[in-house]
Amino acid sequence: MGKELHMMIGGTGTGKSTKANEISQNTGFNIFSPDEIEKENSHLNYNEIDNLIDNELNEQISSGESFILDGKCLTVGERKIIISRATEKGYTVYGYDFGCGNIVTLFRRLNNPRSLESDYWEEVHKSDKRNYVEPEVEEGFERIYMPEK
Repeated sequence: MGKELHMMIGGTGTGKSTKANEISQNTGFNIFSPDEIEKENSHLNYNEIDNLIDNELNEQISSGESFILDGKCLTVGERKIIISRATEKGYTVYGYDFGCGNIVTLFRRLNNPRSLESDYWEEVHKSDKRNYVEPEVEEGFERIYMPEK
């Protein structure tokens, strides 16, 4: 079996982490979570965290191990960079499109706010809707799955 990258794509509260955990349980693949890196390094500024995430993602890709990327991956540009790095290393990339989110996903996050104010999550939801671009196979995906939302 070849190296696989399973990329979760979607807004906050859409079910990406739930699906990532399900895939991990079925395959044993590691989950790479930018959210976890942000939580563990909250003392750093945004640019430092972004660089740390980028470096750790490159290390994950360089490891040659199949894995799941549990990040938003909302834009074509962001996805193309990751897909390019992965395919250069021989990965087959699968996408899971959860969409930008809706009122149900916003309420899901508001009911589990992770110690953040509701105003913050409302802004995140708006930003997700603005930035989301539906993924296409032509970006370099082997296949794109549309999980139940």
